[in-house]
Amino acid sequence: MALCGLDSCNSGMVKLQIIKTIGMTVLGICVASCTLTYHVPRDQVQTQPQSQTNTNTSSQTRKPPASNQAGPKVPVYRVVRGDTLYSIAWRYRLDYKQLAWWNQINAPYLINVGQLIRLQPQRGQSVSPPTVVVQAPPSRPVAATPRPQTTTRPVAQPTAPPKPAIVKPDVPSIETPTKVEVKTLSWRWPVRGQLLDTFGTNPGIDIAGKFGQAVLASEAGKVVYSGSGLKGYGDLIIIKHDDKFLSAYAHNSRLMVKEGDQVFSGQTIAQLGKVADISLLHFEIRIDGTPVDPQQYLPRR
Repeated sequence: MALCGLDSCNSGMVKLQIIKTIGMTVLGICVASCTLTYHVPRDQVQTQPQSQTNTNTSSQTRKPPASNQAGPKVPVYRVVRGDTLYSIAWRYRLDYKQLAWWNQINAPYLINVGQLIRLQPQRGQSVSPPTVVVQAPPSRPVAATPRPQTTTRPVAQPTAPPKPAIVKPDVPSIETPTKVEVKTLSWRWPVRGQLLDTFGTNPGIDIAGKFGQAVLASEAGKVVYSGSGLKGYGDLIIIKHDDKFLSAYAHNSRLMVKEGDQVFSGQTIAQLGKVADISLLHFEIRIDGTPVDPQQYLPRR
């Protein structure tokens, strides 16, 4: 009986030891499994890989170098009601002939509302229009004087062998540039009054007068602008005197001529207006679009 009890006891301890061993084995497997599936904390994951990701992204979204980008656009002006090619050229201190050349506009330089006017030449286009040349007309042959008829029969002469004809080579005609007729302009003061401001920082001169006083055309010419569309000039008149000279009369109270009118020197074209509380006329002369001192052309008082 005692031996049986001891055996059963030992058997129970062996079973307990086996169960314990099995439990420890299972626990080790679980620990190993947990160790294999362990994740790095989120804050550690974002530290180094995040900087690399941002670096790659910034390099992909970087703008192309300036050399690959398109060049600056040529400035243009959109025509509004009341504009003329001359007024646009006057606004930007350009020669109306250049403006017409850049935009392929022929005389009489008509433009339309909404039309885009280039203020610079196109790429590869010359700044100024080419010189116009004409071919010299061929010279007319001089008519031979007819010989008087005679009733006497000419005496027969021995026939001589004909001389070989001398053929002269054709000389090509030479194109010569056209000669622009330059007329002498005789300028006159547009109003009588005190000189308030001279040429310099001012693109013209300011002449004092009385409100409503007659404003005279300084020289004969054609009115190419009559309106109030140019900022800073008020009611303005521009007269074209020839291919080079234009004159302007600004800050009028009344315009008495319209575009297209031919005016003579000394003709009343407007009535004097005001700038603030001062009655004055702003007067300019431009050559090929460039302002010049009017006192160099006006007669001395």
